[in-house]
Amino acid sequence: MKPLFTRLLSFVFTTSFSQMASVTKRTDFTVSIDENTVVKDKNGQRLPYALVMKLMATGQYTIDLVKDNHGNAIECKLREAKKEDAGKRETYMRTPGTENLPKPLVGQMLPNFEMGTLDGKLITTDEIKGKVTVLCFWYSNCKTCINEIPLLNELNNKYASTSDVVFLAPTIDYRDSVSQFINSHPFNYTVCPYATALTDALKVEIYPTHLVVGRDGRIISSYSGGLPGVDDLIKRDIDTALKKSLSMVGN
Repeated sequence: MKPLFTRLLSFVFTTSFSQMASVTKRTDFTVSIDENTVVKDKNGQRLPYALVMKLMATGQYTIDLVKDNHGNAIECKLREAKKEDAGKRETYMRTPGTENLPKPLVGQMLPNFEMGTLDGKLITTDEIKGKVTVLCFWYSNCKTCINEIPLLNELNNKYASTSDVVFLAPTIDYRDSVSQFINSHPFNYTVCPYATALTDALKVEIYPTHLVVGRDGRIISSYSGGLPGVDDLIKRDIDTALKKSLSMVGN
């Protein structure tokens, strides 16, 4: 099945703002941003898309739409959120219908699997028992997936000294295309080409999809479609899962 996703990584902002010092007018508008959107800081410097997403995920920043004298939107400005921004609602705009697509469910057990890795090894369910497992389902033509790779590499590096956390990147792509992609986009997860059996078993149809699986093999979190700050969310879930000892898991 061809992945159903075109613009899974956009933001919708509905806000009220003051147009004049003495008169406050409620105005609703929509701002959809992606890697091509010009977002500047207070000094007028354009910010990298990944940084914008990371700052927005903290909840301490917001975005204003900047218009020219004719009312045409020309760019966006990132600023620190103020008290009066408390009513601002920030939600995700996904491709119509994707909210109804099947997806991995928190609480379900990770199915038994056997996947070949890019370097020719074999990894199975038995090898991750008792460990915290992080999975990223992706494919090489997914722009959102590509944008997240540097953040995921940093996340992987934070746990490089422990064998209690396993990072897997199952993809629907064939080995040859994955090998070519990795040459220009290094991915520090253990990449598993053509992992269609596990992808289908978990009903993954939104990309990227990130899962954190606890020591007991149960899915404890699931994030799909380019969630800003997803690396921070995954780290939080990993740290929580690591605190759970094997004896606690058995109870």
